[in-house]
Amino acid sequence: MAFVKVLKNAAYFKRFQVARRRRREGKTDYHARRRMVRQDKNKLNNHKYRLGKEGLDGEDYHIEDEESDQRPSCAFWTLALKGAVDGGLHIPHSTKNFPGFKAADEKGGESEYDAEAHKEKIFGNHVKEYMEMLQEEDPTKYEAHFSKYIENGIDAEKMEDMYTEAHEKIREDPEGEKAEKKDITYEKDGDTMKASDGTEHARSRKITLEQRREKVAAKIAAAQAKMMEE
Repeated sequence: MAFVKVLKNAAYFKRFQVARRRRREGKTDYHARRRMVRQDKNKLNNHKYRLGKEGLDGEDYHIEDEESDQRPSCAFWTLALKGAVDGGLHIPHSTKNFPGFKAADEKGGESEYDAEAHKEKIFGNHVKEYMEMLQEEDPTKYEAHFSKYIENGIDAEKMEDMYTEAHEKIREDPEGEKAEKKDITYEKDGDTMKASDGTEHARSRKITLEQRREKVAAKIAAAQAKMMEE
C-alpha cells in the first residue's frame, strides 16, 4: 500500500483561521481582489506619476486665450437641473429621463421629446385626471384618497393653480422655513412606544430562539385544541 501523507494534521488545525465574514457571506472574493491590485511582473517598479505644479508663479490662465479648442470643465448636478434650466442657465443635459421622451424606433433614428407632456407632469395633470375619474366612478374612494385636498378646498380644477402658486412662493423665498424641533420623549411599554405628546406606535421586541419556539408550540397547541373542540 502506497504511503499517503496526512496533510490536515494537528499542526494544520492549530493554524486554521476562519475566513473573513464577507468571504463567508460570498460578498467579497479577496483572492480575486489581490490579483486585480497586484502589479504585473512586466511593470515592476513602473511607478504611476501624478504630475502637478509645486509652486505658484502668479500667472493667470484663461481658456479663451489658448490656441487649441479646449472645452471648459462643467459640473453635472441633476438635483436642481430642472429649476436651473427654467431659470435660464444653459446646462448640458439629456432629456431621456424626462417624461415625454420617446426613444427612436429604429437604430440610428431620431428620438422625440414632448415638452408639453413634461409640463403636464410638473403641474399634476395626471393627478387631476385620476381625481376626476374617482369622482365619477368611486366617490367614497375619492374622499378617502384625497381627504386632505378636500379639507383644504382643492379639487381637480384647482390643481394647476396650486402648483403655479407654489412655484411663485419658491421664487420669492427659495430658502424655505425650517421646521421647529419637537422635544418629544419616548417610553417603552412592552411592544408599544408611548410618546410624550400622547401618540404611540408599535415596536416589536427582539426575542430569543427559545421564546420563538415557545410561541410556535403555543400556537400549535391552540390550533390542536380548537380542532378537538370541533
